[in-house]
Amino acid sequence: MDVFESSPIPVRKTRTPSFSVDLALLGVAFVWGASYPVGKGALFYAPVSILVLYRFLITTIIMAVAARHEIALVSWGDFIRGFALGTILFCIFIAETYGVASTSAMNTALIISLCVIFTPIIDYGLSRRLPPTGILASAAIACIGVGILTGGISRFSPGDALVLGPRFCERLWSFPPNAFWPAGRFHLQP
Repeated sequence: MDVFESSPIPVRKTRTPSFSVDLALLGVAFVWGASYPVGKGALFYAPVSILVLYRFLITTIIMAVAARHEIALVSWGDFIRGFALGTILFCIFIAETYGVASTSAMNTALIISLCVIFTPIIDYGLSRRLPPTGILASAAIACIGVGILTGGISRFSPGDALVLGPRFCERLWSFPPNAFWPAGRFHLQP
């Protein structure tokens, strides 16, 4: 059975009040947005490689404790695939953190906000279809808006590119592996 062919997720019957959902989203946006100035400030005290090391080390320790029973059941094939994907993610974080060091925290947050538009564009590209005009227009307006807020294309720096490039690669993670390889060539075992 393919991992992506699972039974439907049960839907909760109770409704959460709209205000608490909005408040939770606002909290997530605040923490996400605050992470860039905090990261920029941390770069005054430690080099990029050390910050990324700490970030991965802390996450590894927390996940090792939280998922210790599942980790014991991991096959070598899954371990190798996980190591390969972790290495790609590590490279994305290294490039992004060097980008944060080379550009402003505001530019980083604005450029990273563009990643939302990459997913539908990539999805249409993988299915060899042209996106609807509305999606293309929305993407163009978003890019123009971020360009205006960050100072325009003439002020686009190598640091901005280091932030934008990994975000595009990261969007590829939202698609199942069979989107890139023909069926039967790549399978994840449960």
